[in-house]
Amino acid sequence: TWTPFFVLPGLETPTPEVTDSPLATRTPVPAAGAGCLNPNATIDSPIPGAILAGEVEVRGTANVENFAFYKVEISTLGENWLPVITSQRDENNVTHPVVKGVLGKWDTRLQEPGSYALRLVVIDSAGEFPEPCTIPITIVEPAPPTPTP
Repeated sequence: TWTPFFVLPGLETPTPEVTDSPLATRTPVPAAGAGCLNPNATIDSPIPGAILAGEVEVRGTANVENFAFYKVEISTLGENWLPVITSQRDENNVTHPVVKGVLGKWDTRLQEPGSYALRLVVIDSAGEFPEPCTIPITIVEPAPPTPTP
C-alpha cells in the first residue's frame, strides 16, 4: 500500500513508502464450475467456459427455502465480487424466487475483456445461503456490425 502526499512547488519530493502485501490471485474455478449441484441455486445459462459478448441473459434457479433474494456476481481476483444482477422487487416490494427462468440480463460491455468467475448467490430470510454456483466465463469485445451494401 502507499500513502498519498502533496508536493508543493519548490519543495523536495518525498519518496513514497511501499509495504509488502499479498499479491492478488486469480479466482480459482474448476472448468465445470463449482457448487452448482444444488438444484435450488444454479446457473443454467451461460454454461461453464462460455465466451460472452454484449448483452447476455442469465438463466437458472434461485429458489431456496425461506427465499429472500439472489444476486449474480463476477470476479477476476480473489474475493472482489461485483454484483451484475440482483433480484428485482415487484409492485408490492416483494422479491420472488426463479425456477428455471431468467435471473436477469447483463451487459458484458461494462467489464473489460478477459477471464472471469460468474456466480449465483441465493440468500434466505435469515441471511444464510448454500454454496454459490460459480462458473468460469470469458468476456470478449462484441463483433463490429456487418456493413450493409
